[in-house]
Amino acid sequence: MFEPRILRKGPFHPAAFDLVVTGERWQPGAEYDALVETAWQGRIEAAAARGHRLWDGTHYRFTDIAQASDGLRIDLGTVPFRYLATYRLLHKENAARGLTPTHHISTASMLRTADGHYVFGKRAINGAIDLIGGGFQPEDGVPVCFENNLYKEIAEELGVARADLGEPQGIGIVRSTTSNVLVIAKIETTLTREGILAAFAHRDDDEMAEPVFVPESNIRDYLRSLTDYRVLMAELLN
Repeated sequence: MFEPRILRKGPFHPAAFDLVVTGERWQPGAEYDALVETAWQGRIEAAAARGHRLWDGTHYRFTDIAQASDGLRIDLGTVPFRYLATYRLLHKENAARGLTPTHHISTASMLRTADGHYVFGKRAINGAIDLIGGGFQPEDGVPVCFENNLYKEIAEELGVARADLGEPQGIGIVRSTTSNVLVIAKIETTLTREGILAAFAHRDDDEMAEPVFVPESNIRDYLRSLTDYRVLMAELLN
C-alpha cells in the first residue's frame, strides 16, 4: 500500500491540462494475472450474491506520475479495472513482484450548496462516506477532459445537471493508499440541500445510498475525521 500524499496544490483549471492518450497498457505478467483472475472471479461471485454485476472496463492512468506535479501535459495509459478491484487483496503479492503502481485516475468534487454545505455520498454497499466522483475512463468519450468527467460523475451519483453547477476550480491532485491519483475540484451549485435531495431522487446511478451534508463551518474538522487521501483535503480546501 502507499502513503497518501498531495502531488499538486491548486488553483488550476481542470480543463487546462493537455491530455495525450498514448495507448500504453499496464501489464503485470502471467503469474500476477493468474492471481488476479482468481481474486476477480471471487469479486464477481460476491457481487452476484448481492444482486450486482461488476463493471469490467478500463481506466486511464498516469504513465509518468511526475506529470501530476508539474506542467499541464499528462500522458494517459490504461489499466483494466480488475487490477484495481483486486489490489487490496493482492497488494503484498503486488509489492513482492515490484510491480509499477497503476496510478489510475479519478476525479472528485468538493461540491458546495447555495446554502453553505458541502455534499458527500454514503455508499450503498458498505456505508462509507466519500467525495462525489469516480474513475476517469476511455468510455467517457471525447474530448478527453477532467472537467467533463467531474460533471458526469455529479450527474450520475447525485442527479445534479450541469446547468445547476458552476465552473470547477482545481484545488489539488492527490495519491491514495491504492496509488489512485485523484484530480480534486471545488464546484459551486445553485441548489440548496433541498434541491440536491430532489435531484438525487432522479439520479442515474445507485452507487450512493444518500447524500451527506456538512456545514462549511465544520468542513475541515470533518475531512480530518475521514480516512485515506480524504484527510489531505483539509489542507487543500481554501
